[in-house]
Amino acid sequence: NRSYTMMLCCFVFFIPLGTILYCYLRMFLSIRKTSREVERLGTQVRKTTLIQQKSIRSEWKLAKIAFVVIVVYVLSWSPYACVTLISWAG
Repeated sequence: NRSYTMMLCCFVFFIPLGTILYCYLRMFLSIRKTSREVERLGTQVRKTTLIQQKSIRSEWKLAKIAFVVIVVYVLSWSPYACVTLISWAG
């Protein structure tokens, strides 16, 4: 019963949380890298740079939405995980 409870908590909360955090962290890092490259190219090609900056702004909006998704996931599953771990501990 204890191993089932712990495995359930891991597979329902911790593993998905780790996967979500990893994916969104990689997304944030790639957006940041791209925005820095666009800033570096800022004076060379104005028109292309403006298009890329608009694209990066929309990507940042998506990244913010992703952050909200992570927060909502943690807030919604944390009570279950806490109760499960407390019951597992005895």
